[in-house]
Amino acid sequence: MGLLPHSTSLLAEMIYYVQARREGVEDDMADRDKLSIVVVDDNRLVLAQCARLCESVAGIEVVGRAQNGAEAIREVKAKHPDLVLMDLVMPDIDGMTALRMMSRGLPGIRVIVVSSLGGSTKAAEEAFKLGAVAVLPKPVEPDALARILGAELERKQKGGHA
Repeated sequence: MGLLPHSTSLLAEMIYYVQARREGVEDDMADRDKLSIVVVDDNRLVLAQCARLCESVAGIEVVGRAQNGAEAIREVKAKHPDLVLMDLVMPDIDGMTALRMMSRGLPGIRVIVVSSLGGSTKAAEEAFKLGAVAVLPKPVEPDALARILGAELERKQKGGHA
């Protein structure tokens, strides 16, 4: 009789452990279906707005924020996001320099460039040469960003590596 309560509690613990492991695996799988993103802009208001826009798209998770290129590089190295949404004009290390550094040191990183350079084709061309997947003008149009994020999410879910 003394073994039954112990056995029952051991069985209960094992069942709890198995359920917790399953839930953890399901959570991991759900995370793999999400697109993780680091948002970078020197203007705190724009940074917050862009982060909110990203998070309003189903399946998108903002995992980091930065206010200049140096912070962006640190965040990307630490968080390993699928995607970076980055302004070009910033203090310290600007977005183009950060993009150049990321393309050399972090192969496969996908970057959406946001620019207030008034549709400068030269800046857009350079960003694309450095590996940007899209260039959006400021202010960011929510529908345009949502379409790009949706396409990147679909790409990831179909097995494309971000």
